Amino acid sequence: MKTIAERIKEIRKSNKLTSEQFAERILCNKRTIQRYENGVSLPDAYNLKRMSMEFGVSVDYILGLTDNMEVSYQAEEIGLLYKKYKQMMYNPILKDEEYYWIRIEITEEKEYIRSMQTEWVGFIEENGMRKEIRKPRAVIPENAIEICKKLRGTPVIINKVSEIGIFYLFGGEAIISESLCKKHLPEILEPIIVN
Repeated sequence: MKTIAERIKEIRKSNKLTSEQFAERILCNKRTIQRYENGVSLPDAYNLKRMSMEFGVSVDYILGLTDNMEVSYQAEEIGLLYKKYKQMMYNPILKDEEYYWIRIEITEEKEYIRSMQTEWVGFIEENGMRKEIRKPRAVIPENAIEICKKLRGTPVIINKVSEIGIFYLFGGEAIISESLCKKHLPEILEPIIVN
């Protein structure tokens, strides 16, 4: 049986893509794909899922557990949602709207780890210890998108309630409007106490 590295390279080449093009399709960077193909590192669950959905091959095939490339019916449905997720990258930036840059990482245990751009607000004394208070920092969407592309891949732009659910299904990077946060994700706007 072929190794994971060989299978990823085979998928890329059969789609006639460079490492950079392949990386763009699964929303990661070129070096990550090169490390996978050279057997230096293994894809995480997040990138395995994206490869499967983007190229219509089963995760079991990528992992070398089967030679059957076929994807199940459920995976096909998820693939359709993934296409909507990718379309969100081209959503417009709304005028007169503040935006925040957030990241959702989904662990193998299905836990959601959220991080975001923040700014310092002050300090608080808690149990005799001084702790920093930070709050979410609004970003200039166009600048955040360019920085995100260089660091982690193209973010999705969230302007609708339905897009929040799709984003939480796949995770990654997002530029989200303040009005949506206020109405549907108020916890994102709450101050954070940092140890």
